Amino acid sequence: MNYAFLNVIENKKNQDIAIAALLLSLLYFFQLVIFYGIGGRDDSYITYWSAYSLSEMGEIVNYNGDRIEQSSSLLHVLLLAAIHKTTGISIPALGILFSTGIGIIAALLAGRLAHDMGITFYKWVPFAVILVPYFSYWSSSGMETSLTALCILLLLTTTRTFLADTHSKTNFLCVLSGIALYVLVRPESGLVIIVFFFLLIALFIAAQWIAAFPQAREHNKKLYLLFATSAAVFLMVTAWRYFYFGQFFPQPVYAKADIVHLADRLQLGWRYLGYAFNLSTSLLILLTLANLFRISQKKSRPHHLAWIIGFVFLLSYLAFVAFSGGDWMEARRLIAPVMPLICVLAAACLSRKAPACALFSLFVFLSLFDALQLSKNESNGLPASLAMKYSYIAGQIKPDDARIYDYGFNSVDAFNYSHLRDMLTIPVLDALVSSLSKEKTTPVYIASRQMGMIPYYLASRHYQHVRFIDLRGLVTKDIPDCHFISDSKPKSASGILITTGYYLENQIQIDASCSLPRIDIVYDTGLISNSVAETAALLASNEYRLYYTQGSKTENLFAQYIGINNKYKNITP
Repeated sequence: MNYAFLNVIENKKNQDIAIAALLLSLLYFFQLVIFYGIGGRDDSYITYWSAYSLSEMGEIVNYNGDRIEQSSSLLHVLLLAAIHKTTGISIPALGILFSTGIGIIAALLAGRLAHDMGITFYKWVPFAVILVPYFSYWSSSGMETSLTALCILLLLTTTRTFLADTHSKTNFLCVLSGIALYVLVRPESGLVIIVFFFLLIALFIAAQWIAAFPQAREHNKKLYLLFATSAAVFLMVTAWRYFYFGQFFPQPVYAKADIVHLADRLQLGWRYLGYAFNLSTSLLILLTLANLFRISQKKSRPHHLAWIIGFVFLLSYLAFVAFSGGDWMEARRLIAPVMPLICVLAAACLSRKAPACALFSLFVFLSLFDALQLSKNESNGLPASLAMKYSYIAGQIKPDDARIYDYGFNSVDAFNYSHLRDMLTIPVLDALVSSLSKEKTTPVYIASRQMGMIPYYLASRHYQHVRFIDLRGLVTKDIPDCHFISDSKPKSASGILITTGYYLENQIQIDASCSLPRIDIVYDTGLISNSVAETAALLASNEYRLYYTQGSKTENLFAQYIGINNKYKNITP
């Protein structure tokens, strides 16, 4: 055998992958500079803290040091902690690098899956993935969106290989790894994957009856094994969570999930899906449905198995989105993880060059148009063209301001509205906590609905000397365990629906009913009322005083306030 010839082929493949990765990186960087900046919200810091505590303290705890799983992605926590421990890169900086890098890898893997499916224009798929606004936006957020997309593609790739090839231990171990990674990446993954394999089994049973798929019986034998394996992995992860945290699911699930009002959630979920598809995504969905019709009219082909597997998974995932009630964040965060899969499914419809070129050109145009609309109307990121303008609104701080570096912030975070806002507030709260700690022998108690970037930096500087009460119940159990609140306030996609004003006005009853301490500091985004004066009056009527404000109601992206308990009269800004 000519091994030198094989080496040339392998080197050529590696060169193609390297060139594709470089081009994708440039295209992605172009979008971030022009349209998005750093996308997402400060919720990424909820995961950052879990990774920080694991790497620095050897255990996963919340901001208060309690064994509560505040992050929704255990896999994300484990990977960030391992890389941080190995490289020493700060977790906030690592989070952005990791999510963007994984996004590019997911795009490449989508292209590989399209190639394995025999799709003619598979080389276009990675570029289509990066051009999808939802996916690119959330891949820069530092959250687990791109990692979830990668795990979905790994699961589908290994499942296709296991079903199509001769049964072997290697193939089974690969699909087992794919199942485990997907179950670990999101709390709902175990349920989605069980429904996915159940639907595949039902589909191939039906195919046996109508003789539509020659190998349906053989596939089902393997699918029974995968179904049982998925259930076992899900149960093992759930059992470990209960052993370690005392809960079957991460804390955000308990704060958001509402089985009692499932019909209402389903209505919200369908509405969420209805608004989920912009122009470019709608084109992809139409191509996907067109290919579904084409498959139904023709005999089985080699790539049809992989396509059917992907389509059934897409249905399973979208069913979860519908029943969950959707999400409150911008840019359809829950849809973004399946966008690479949708690109693959849509590309299967393209077989002739002329129509394919026309449709891809149309997709590029629509994607750029959607990206512009997202940047103008929804994005929480600050593209370079706007960063300086909004930095002055935030309080005369520029992305290259020395205060960012002096305090140890990740400078890239300055290209995001929420992070830039918090960079101004954190030093104020840090100094305030330091002052209060000198007057108290017990921890400083802080209540807020905002549990991302601010608690991360405060906890890292004042660990065990400050305790947070999360009013939404995402990272602490105080509010969910307080029946005075949880029995009267509904749950939502953002957690328990409670305002800071409600908490302050009912704090005496809350303290008495739930044995919660009187808080020392309250802070939140926006203002409690319509003006700074009304906010100060509401605080004063509940024995607090306004300590700090930022922005105004008309600039609500940067509006923020801090209130302090009246008993600390000697502490002033």
